[in-house]
Amino acid sequence: MELNTLLKIGQAWSAFQRRHPQAPALIKTLAHREIPVGTEVRVSVTFPDGEIAKAGVRIKPEDLELIRLLK
Repeated sequence: MELNTLLKIGQAWSAFQRRHPQAPALIKTLAHREIPVGTEVRVSVTFPDGEIAKAGVRIKPEDLELIRLLK
């Protein structure tokens, strides 16, 4: 990734944190806590027109390596 792109990402992340302080707090909590097999992860997005997109997964043993790498 180019340095310019990395700088833009850093600036955008800083601005996002100021606008939405609860989101980084959640990410920090998840990064410092074990996510064991059987954990449910659910995401729900509500669009301005009222449409809702939902997804959910239950963490399996095969998922643990990816989670470890993302931390």
